[in-house]
Amino acid sequence: MNVDFIKSVMPLNDWRLFVEMETGSLMVVDLSHKLDTARFGDLRDFEFFRSVSTDGDIVLWGGGRVRLTARELMDVVFVDKKEDL
Repeated sequence: MNVDFIKSVMPLNDWRLFVEMETGSLMVVDLSHKLDTARFGDLRDFEFFRSVSTDGDIVLWGGGRVRLTARELMDVVFVDKKEDL
C-alpha cells in the first residue's frame, strides 16, 4: 500500500515552495541554498523551477529530471534550518 505524504506543491518567488502535506500541514520551503549543488543546479532556471509537481511522495521538476523525496524535503526544513542556527 502506497501512502502519499505530499498533497500539493506550488512554486513561490525566490526559489521557495509552498507545500501542503496530506496531514493538512502547510509549509514554505526555501531551496535557494541548494542551487549551487550539482544535483539541484538546474533549478536556477526559474521557469524550470516553476515546473514543479508531485506524485504524492516526490517533488518533481521537468517530469522527474530533478527529484526531491518527502524525506529530503523534511531534511531541508528541519536539518538545514538547524545548520543555520
